[in-house]
Amino acid sequence: GTVLVATLRWQDALGTSTTRSAEDCAMANPRFLLLLLVACTLPHPCHGDEEVECDQAAVDASTWLWWSFRLGSCTSLKLNNSTLGPRGAIALARALRGNTELRELKLERCGLGAQGAAALASVLASTKIEKLDLEANAIGLEGAVAIAQALPAAQVSEIDLEDNAILDGGAIALAEALAESRSMPLVSLDIENNAIGDAGIAALAGALRKNAGLEELDLHGNQVGPKALRALASALVANRK
Repeated sequence: GTVLVATLRWQDALGTSTTRSAEDCAMANPRFLLLLLVACTLPHPCHGDEEVECDQAAVDASTWLWWSFRLGSCTSLKLNNSTLGPRGAIALARALRGNTELRELKLERCGLGAQGAAALASVLASTKIEKLDLEANAIGLEGAVAIAQALPAAQVSEIDLEDNAILDGGAIALAEALAESRSMPLVSLDIENNAIGDAGIAALAGALRKNAGLEELDLHGNQVGPKALRALASALVANRK
């Protein structure tokens, strides 16, 4: 496991950086100690380990420690069910900027919100992330639009936005990205349970007529009416010609 030195570089979500001892950090924020213990049980991501998984970890923005290690050669980072939150996502995005090793990022149920999604979206183009899972993070319309605008310049091939209340507007933004960038590598889009109605489905149907690269589109749990369903079916047929 990781052996941490007694003096660590501490940086909060606002970018303020000071040198503090591990003991001082723990005293300033009790949750730091929990993260410190979690970090000590994991292989150090900078020393050749390909995957870091930390389910239900107490990770928040005040514990910049972990991200200050950077991610090194880690290719898969899974923090499902953690307490990352919007500020933690901003800190993580800062650590991810320019990272060319990470290929998979799973952040299911981390409370990211629209702000956290936007922070991650802002660095996607500078990474090589291929699989992005943001299921159940309440990113809403604003977060979905940020992700959609980032996708054409990113390397993401699979994205999961299930259960995020992106609504018709979010689906329309994703459709516009698909239609405008036919060469984007996205092959799988999961937008289950997002309260998407006929307008969003119609926009996606139109995008499928222009983008033949998408191979999987999951729309379970959305409000698809007969007219939108027919438009989608017709688009799928045209998409495969």
